[in-house]
Amino acid sequence: MSEDVTQRVLQGINGAPQLKVDEKNRYLSNFKERVIFTVANQELSNGRVTKLVAQEVAQYPDGQFYFNGQMSSELQGTWIALATTHHRPFTIINNHVSSEATALGVVYAGLTAIDLPTVALLEKYPVETPPTKKDSVKEDESFWSRLFH
Repeated sequence: MSEDVTQRVLQGINGAPQLKVDEKNRYLSNFKERVIFTVANQELSNGRVTKLVAQEVAQYPDGQFYFNGQMSSELQGTWIALATTHHRPFTIINNHVSSEATALGVVYAGLTAIDLPTVALLEKYPVETPPTKKDSVKEDESFWSRLFH
């Protein structure tokens, strides 16, 4: 009985216990398994990102945008316009957010768990580099044939 009273008092002081607090703070109040893609603060003004966002939103039309409340009002206006263009709801998160370059500026999350292995948008779609001359060397050629020809 005394344990119940102690537990009740602690819950009254600290609030209800929460699951995965650090994860929810990192992903702007979302669990990682619901996140479809993320964009870091340093990538927000990248022109390539907007094309990739359109592609991801078309693939997952039931998601919602979550914006870091610490981003500049100019960038925030751009991203809000992007969300309204795609007819997607958005929420601006002001609690437990950071303005550091590596912190997340935009999170697009679904209503249910999707659990994608990679959620960083630019990691999902890396820039393809053209093959170099070294890459085009045939592997079946022997060392001596490459040396004398």
